[in-house]
Amino acid sequence: MSKLVNELDHVLCKVHDADEAAGAFEKLGFVSTPLSPMKGLGIGNRLIIFPQRKEGCLNFIELLAVTHAPDVRPNMAALLEGREGPKSLILSGADAGSARDRFKAMGFEFDAPNVVERDWHMPNGDIEKPAFSILPPLAQQFSFAYLEYLNLAPYARPEWLGHTNGITGLTGVIGVSEDPKAAIEPLARIFNCPAIRGEDGLYSTSPGEIQLKIGTADDVSERFGETILPGERYVGLELGSEKISTTEQIFNEAQAEIASVRTGFAVRSTSAVGIALAIEQS
Repeated sequence: MSKLVNELDHVLCKVHDADEAAGAFEKLGFVSTPLSPMKGLGIGNRLIIFPQRKEGCLNFIELLAVTHAPDVRPNMAALLEGREGPKSLILSGADAGSARDRFKAMGFEFDAPNVVERDWHMPNGDIEKPAFSILPPLAQQFSFAYLEYLNLAPYARPEWLGHTNGITGLTGVIGVSEDPKAAIEPLARIFNCPAIRGEDGLYSTSPGEIQLKIGTADDVSERFGETILPGERYVGLELGSEKISTTEQIFNEAQAEIASVRTGFAVRSTSAVGIALAIEQS
């Protein structure tokens, strides 16, 4: 049987306004894609894309906002309730249809796959047509969705991939739980990779190169250099930098709220629309 999940492909982050959120990231030296409305779904996004780490999979941060509330489907509306920040993992693989059956056998009930096709209007007049088939995110505390790409080419335009801050990609997604081991176990089972507790106290698992990590509020607070309230949710991202001193300098010049942590430095969530960021040397 083929592997169910090839990679933790990207992370869906709820924002109130995708343009404003992208602007906040651009101030930190990131490049973002144009606003892309999803016709008939009531939502639109802007992306911060990094170079591919694995063939057939991507690596990016999705900044997703509601653009027309009456069109938003109930499961997505439930997922996007509450504070800004990371809301769902997006896992990528080869076949959304067969994946749905396999998830059902594991106790996860997805709706039928949605095929999403839309136009990206480029500043130079080009029109790119990203397309994918997706099992929409489950509206649960540690949500995930499953995506099969139908057209990867639009995401590989060179102008998206060169971030002046030196960030090379998403390396991890971090969540908080009162019982991290129990919280991460269902996803470890899906990834077919046992969760291991690291020196930082966080439990970690991955289907490929991008790690999912879940820890207690105390351990996650130490990782991000700010107080993280207890609960059951995703709270922030880990990012790799090719030259961490340059990245820190650029973030300082942008007047981001940063803190030194054991493995590099962190950007407090107030500087990145509810998304705490931990930066490491890549």
